[in-house]
Amino acid sequence: MDRIRSLAALSALAQETRLDARQNTMSANLSILRQAGLVRNRREGRRIRYFADMEGMR
Repeated sequence: MDRIRSLAALSALAQETRLDARQNTMSANLSILRQAGLVRNRREGRRIRYFADMEGMR
C-alpha cells in the first residue's frame, strides 16, 4: 500500500468529527471507508452489500 492510500485509510478510520457526529448514517460511514479502499460494495436489487476489502487492508 502506498503512502497516500495508507493515510486515506487511517484517516477514514480515525476521523474525529465523523466518529463524534450522531447525525451521520451507516451508509455515510461506509461510503468513507469505501473511498479509502477498506470496504467494497455490491448492489443487489434495492440493497447494497458491503464487504471488507482485504486487499485494501493489506
